[in-house]
Amino acid sequence: MLQIIYLLFVMSLSGTAAFLLYLATTSLLDSYISAGMRYLCLKICMLFFLIPFPILKHLFVQLLLPSSDIDFFASKVTVYPKEAIIQTANGFYFPFLDLSVQIVLGIWGIILLTLIGYGFWRFWQFYHVFRHYPTERPEYLHLLSFLKSEMHITTPIRLYDCNASISPFTCGAVHPAILLTALVDDDSVELTLRHELQHIRTHDFFYRGLAAVLILLHCFNPFAYILFRELTEVQEMNCDEHVLQTLSANEKKKYGHMIIDFAVRTQKLHTKAICFSRNNTRFLKKRIRKIASGTQKRKLLTPVLLAVLCLTAGIPVAAYSPYTIDWRNETDFLKEDDFTADWIEYSDDPAASDIPDDEQTFSITDAYILTDDGEIIVLKTSGAVRAACKQHTYKSGTLKKHYPNKKGCTVKTYKVIYCAKCRYIKEQTLKSTDSHVPCPH
Repeated sequence: MLQIIYLLFVMSLSGTAAFLLYLATTSLLDSYISAGMRYLCLKICMLFFLIPFPILKHLFVQLLLPSSDIDFFASKVTVYPKEAIIQTANGFYFPFLDLSVQIVLGIWGIILLTLIGYGFWRFWQFYHVFRHYPTERPEYLHLLSFLKSEMHITTPIRLYDCNASISPFTCGAVHPAILLTALVDDDSVELTLRHELQHIRTHDFFYRGLAAVLILLHCFNPFAYILFRELTEVQEMNCDEHVLQTLSANEKKKYGHMIIDFAVRTQKLHTKAICFSRNNTRFLKKRIRKIASGTQKRKLLTPVLLAVLCLTAGIPVAAYSPYTIDWRNETDFLKEDDFTADWIEYSDDPAASDIPDDEQTFSITDAYILTDDGEIIVLKTSGAVRAACKQHTYKSGTLKKHYPNKKGCTVKTYKVIYCAKCRYIKEQTLKSTDSHVPCPH
């Protein structure tokens, strides 16, 4: 579970690092960075948020330069397979997930899929309502066909018309549709269609859906929400930028006035759609300023910004190094079932083979009871538990205590009478004392 949380945290940190650099750069060099360049940078930021580059990098490096967090040349090796990524000759084995962890991940996955499904259901309801609006002006279909040919768009596009006082908008990633509204007249229909077709051409609805998934995946990260808002604004400015390339000076003024007019007269629309213009004063000013001033292009700025962006996001990716065991040369004596064990210990010390099997327990504790039935009881019970035990149930067994020293260790074995419920030791008699140099435990 910790491995999954750690991976998700590093992915979030990587995407955030890239996004913070994007915000700083676009703020300082606003007039030199085009909307298209901003859009590309945001897509790269989203990739680092959504794709598990850290684990992919780690596995690739392990294949080229295998390394292990375990020193197999030590006299004794204790490994914890559940907490590690295990590399074998047959591939990689990932940490085994306990049932409780599987349940937690299952619930989280169900919630995630439910939210995504709810979003699609809301969109389908909205789409199902508006798809019944007829196309009242056939000349718009001819204009739409002409503009699609000019912009090299082959995707089938549906065109609807309604009398609502809302901003015209585009919806649908697979089967896109453009809805013209009461705000669009004969003078503004061509510019409106050019703008909406640009949304379809650059697959803006798809990328906005990815940004919504990003928020669900990194709901704990406030920068995920800021990125979503930035993406919606940049998508509009990117469409403006492409449309303006085909317009004259007078047409650019007309386009700017049309955006302001739509923003002033539009009503709020709560739907999964890309609206042409919204009555957001801050963004409206930013959008008009960009239309008026344009962008001062710098040839070297684009490759430098992309390189620095990737390098910045790559720092957390490079730092990701989960607990890994290279067991490619150890598979002769290991079985796949061993990878689900809590811990495994083996030793190259010949003395280790002379100790009883139960004394392997000294790797996790210095005192335990060996019952007459062969069960091992680790003595971790607190004094409070012993005090609360009102009626003891006594049994006989063997108590073993481990005393490490500078040269090796000493193991003392006692015959004991103990409580099976609280582990209180009533009687103990020393049976033997064994010394080991070096310590084989």
